[in-house]
Amino acid sequence: MFKKLRYFHGLSETICLASPADAHEAIAGWQRLRSMMTRRLPAGFGRDEWAYLISFLEPKNLEAVYAHNLGKPVTKPVLPLKRLLRPRRKVAIWLPNNVSLLGPLLIVLCSLSGIAVRIKGGSKKEDFTGIFLRFAKNNLPHGRLREYLSQKVEYAVFPHADPRGNDFFRDADTGIIFGSDEAVEAVKDFPRPLNFIGFPFPDRNSQAWLELPAVNDGVLIELLKVFAVYGRAGCSSPAKVILLGGTMPQAVKLQRLLRKLWNNVFCRLPPAATASQNVKAFQLAKAAGWQPVLTTNHASVIAVGSISLPPCPGEMTLSIVPATVAETVRHLPEAIQTVGYALAKPQDPRWLELVAKTQIKRFVPIARMHHFGPLWDGYAFWRGLFEEVELSDDYEK
Repeated sequence: MFKKLRYFHGLSETICLASPADAHEAIAGWQRLRSMMTRRLPAGFGRDEWAYLISFLEPKNLEAVYAHNLGKPVTKPVLPLKRLLRPRRKVAIWLPNNVSLLGPLLIVLCSLSGIAVRIKGGSKKEDFTGIFLRFAKNNLPHGRLREYLSQKVEYAVFPHADPRGNDFFRDADTGIIFGSDEAVEAVKDFPRPLNFIGFPFPDRNSQAWLELPAVNDGVLIELLKVFAVYGRAGCSSPAKVILLGGTMPQAVKLQRLLRKLWNNVFCRLPPAATASQNVKAFQLAKAAGWQPVLTTNHASVIAVGSISLPPCPGEMTLSIVPATVAETVRHLPEAIQTVGYALAKPQDPRWLELVAKTQIKRFVPIARMHHFGPLWDGYAFWRGLFEEVELSDDYEK
């Protein structure tokens, strides 16, 4: 049963939202938890990931989910009222093995809809979803948000090939599936209801585009922060940095500056296995025609080369290539997702025209490359958690 009707007015109509979740109570609950999160870091969580979650829970960020998807909140309908949205029965979320922070982010977004949630966690990375759920349940006071997390959120961790996966979508009418192309393909034939709505998020590739007039130490530190979180494993991590209109000497100069900044900002010791893999990646990149350098403690590789070279090896390898805009577009990977930019004139209409002619899914400032929200890879998946009911013209009178 829904708790209340709420109204949102867009450009030409009012949308009625029937939700079992009280938005104000949910957002207030997350703010109480957010306050506790600023004072405690649970074991198993990294500081960077915890800080990102704290930022994600800002009230204005959560309130924007409704505004961006439904319109401006109003106390009563502004006619015409032509659409009613009600939550679907259950969403089943299949998380990837390599980016486990997606679980906590999706729990927060789903809580704003009131929909029941079943989540399969990745089995090869830190269990951020389980840690976050336990932290929330143990620290939230009794209230609707704690009740939602306890009663409407199911969570389990098992390998992709586990037989439990066969029934994962059986009673869910909505599915959100993250993973490799192979993983998404493997689950598409699992039993599911006839009215099932699916949002598949397979392998993606992202890039950072720089123009020299827009480059400074602050921009480059943001670039390194974005890269350092997941290396090249994350779909929104820059697999390649394009120096637009640049030359090879300028790219080499940029490489030296990035190495210096990395050594100053990311001086922590990497795991021995990561350092060993980076030494191997350095050697393979050099053999393939790249000009690589290792950062302090072999924490990463920064390589310079031409745009026509094969991809640089290594999960923690950041490659830099000088290229024209035309060359960059011609060499865009088929599965391009995010382009993070630092451009001299980002509002120039030519960038919008360029994005319109490509398969780029996100075109955002570098600092926002990892920012996850209710629109992802071209899918308005949060709005997809609701069934839309067309209303009679009688509601206009």
